[in-house]
Amino acid sequence: MKKNKHQNKQSLNLSSSGEKPSAGARIKTEKKFGLKKWNIILCKNCGNAITSPETIISVNDKHIHTLTNLEDITFDIGCFSSANGSTIFGDSSPEFTWFKGFTWNLSICSNCLIHLGWYYQRKNETFFGLIVDRLMDTKSP
Repeated sequence: MKKNKHQNKQSLNLSSSGEKPSAGARIKTEKKFGLKKWNIILCKNCGNAITSPETIISVNDKHIHTLTNLEDITFDIGCFSSANGSTIFGDSSPEFTWFKGFTWNLSICSNCLIHLGWYYQRKNETFFGLIVDRLMDTKSP
């Protein structure tokens, strides 16, 4: 995506809190954290358009989840209903899922291939858990 010289890049700074893996996931539309409909959420590494504020959702009553993997690496992930600027990579796995009942794949930037987070699915439900520190948003003047 070409960057408009009038766009102001902002680090995506949505609140977070520590938590344990979920017992199950409840997904719903979330408030937009002050982002406007014309904002675009970008890959912080290359500026590729990843998603938009309209796709922000809540899983288990939170948009942001602070989670730690088996290698003791902690991530703040934001939940989104779609991430068209990312590519789902690898085989789906139920192993070590943070959201009970969901399998996951990696989600990578479709432009620079940096790891952006995970794609979760179960039956007819899907969502993206994207690493907040790897995203930024644009604000139109």
